[in-house]
Amino acid sequence: MDKMGEGYGYGSIDGEDVLSKLRGQRFRHLEGQVYLDHAGATVYGSHQVEEHAKLLMQNVFGNPHSSSSPSSQRTTDSIDSVRRDLAAFFNTTLEEYDVVFTSGTTAGLKLIGESFPFSRQSSFAYSMDSHNSVLGIRSYAAAHDARIFALPVDYKPDFMVMSFYKLFGYPSGLGALLIRRSSAPYLAKPYHGGGTLAASFPTLLDASRPHAATHRRFEDGTLPYLSILACTSGLQSLRNLTMPAIQRHVAALTTYAWHALTALRHANGARVCTIYGTHHRDPDAGSIIACNFSTPDGAWVGYSEFSTLAALHNIHVRTGCFCNPGACQAHLGLTTDEMLAHMAQGHVCGDAMDIIHNRPTGAIRVSFGYMSTQQDVDAFIMFVATYFVSSRTHLAASRLQVGHDVPASIRLTKIAVFPIKSCGAMHVDRWRVGARGLLFDREWALVDPATGAAFSQKHMPLMATLRPVVDLDAQQLH
Repeated sequence: MDKMGEGYGYGSIDGEDVLSKLRGQRFRHLEGQVYLDHAGATVYGSHQVEEHAKLLMQNVFGNPHSSSSPSSQRTTDSIDSVRRDLAAFFNTTLEEYDVVFTSGTTAGLKLIGESFPFSRQSSFAYSMDSHNSVLGIRSYAAAHDARIFALPVDYKPDFMVMSFYKLFGYPSGLGALLIRRSSAPYLAKPYHGGGTLAASFPTLLDASRPHAATHRRFEDGTLPYLSILACTSGLQSLRNLTMPAIQRHVAALTTYAWHALTALRHANGARVCTIYGTHHRDPDAGSIIACNFSTPDGAWVGYSEFSTLAALHNIHVRTGCFCNPGACQAHLGLTTDEMLAHMAQGHVCGDAMDIIHNRPTGAIRVSFGYMSTQQDVDAFIMFVATYFVSSRTHLAASRLQVGHDVPASIRLTKIAVFPIKSCGAMHVDRWRVGARGLLFDREWALVDPATGAAFSQKHMPLMATLRPVVDLDAQQLH
């Protein structure tokens, strides 16, 4: 492999490489793993968990709504500190934006959608390549006859949403909504839970008054305050490295991976990898590469096949459309009618129907984080070269010589279908083939109701004596 370009890593301190030290001390749990799904969720460092646990063990934190107790005040002060840190991280202040804690990006967008006073005079404009969670706001706008249209625009936001596990891995299930204070009056929240009201009367609906502070009005119930405390360490990790350095680092990895993937060729000269996007023109293209792979004759490799094989080698990638149907449609060249036809054929998000009519229905995504290394990229490229690059051209079938010791024809004599995992086989003379292989093969499992885990022969050898039968005509399993 070529050397990494300028910007890779974080330099050295006292002669010790910072990135190597980071991986060795804080990310030892990544040993033996090639984690390339940081756009899905980045990896938490062991120090985040340790520092959070230490904080909880050395202090008592109470419900912030119990304002008279010292433990409650300690919690409130700590949460306010995290609010200030988040505002500073995004180069703003609490004077310009308020920070509302949510369960994540989707919850923040839903809160905006249900609180914004859409009307016939309103317009909801969104980017064509918006995430499904953004597209979900359309239903709120449409319910009030607002105008809805897509635009390729980027403005200084009135609202910004985030999930913390995307930023620093831990905690999950927690995020924030940043609300520009000048835009806060436009949000009319339809529901007010515990802690959001300054005054409430069980017999007088109109007399209730929400809190004046924006975040108090929008944070229903008791915040997950112990989880919020875990954000301090994650934010500090990013600040210590600095975002410009992280940006340069992941950009170097992305560029390196792009050059390595685009250089791959089959023995006949055919291209191996098709990358979607403008990485070759945009030095700030980010940390994500979405691509598909093809065979020497130009046939597409299904992303389900790719991810299954990658998983066997502890390579973590994301496949499909990544909850972004607009970008998927645009880059794959699919029309709306074609996507509707795919759905009519049974294709849904997360399934294995990766090729329909010889065209991919999704893609393979690799993405890098602040702790990703050149070794991660090299391992991925080596995996692709090993399993998806033809090292020699295949002979035409007409040139193959069949030896006299090989039968001139091969006949299938028996088919074994295993409807229930770890149970016995059902033997048939003929059987239907579905998108994932033999129809209903390993379709079901016996599950422990107490744990939700599937039983296996390792723990229950007698499962091998069970021989389930699928009746295709009656659509029943016996």
